[in-house]
Amino acid sequence: MRRHPFPRALTFVEVLVALLLFATCFLGLYSIFGGSHGALRGTIDEVNAANLASELVETIQALPFEVLGPYDDVLPNQADGLAVAFPLAQQAGYRVGSPAVPPGFQVHLSVQEHPVESSVPAGLTPAVVERVASAAMALSCTVEVSWTDKGRPAKVVVKTLRGRY
Repeated sequence: MRRHPFPRALTFVEVLVALLLFATCFLGLYSIFGGSHGALRGTIDEVNAANLASELVETIQALPFEVLGPYDDVLPNQADGLAVAFPLAQQAGYRVGSPAVPPGFQVHLSVQEHPVESSVPAGLTPAVVERVASAAMALSCTVEVSWTDKGRPAKVVVKTLRGRY
């Protein structure tokens, strides 16, 4: 009996082993891509929260110091964005707000006086002392954006100081 110069086709067992190897590789790749997709979603939420908090802090930094006042509350989420209640700013005609917040996000804003020590030389008139103390006054602005990420609470906090000048 004469043998063929080329090897015969693959056996059924060889085909099954090859399919098993391919399936194992694809299962590993699928789990890697699935995990990265879940991590990407969490990262997108964190970036959205950081952008929202930064934009709100920049809005507060752009307002005149005199129209800002003590504020500590969760901001109401309206259809066109957040409404920030600074009565003096609204009376002066400033629009204070931010873009629409994604569903599931909550924004807490706190603007409080920040104690600053100012050293005033002795012997100055009370008017000068009052002016120096007023110029040294600062506001502490804190924006906290919170949401749930896969059932766990998550938050981003942005803090800044806002001086008079």
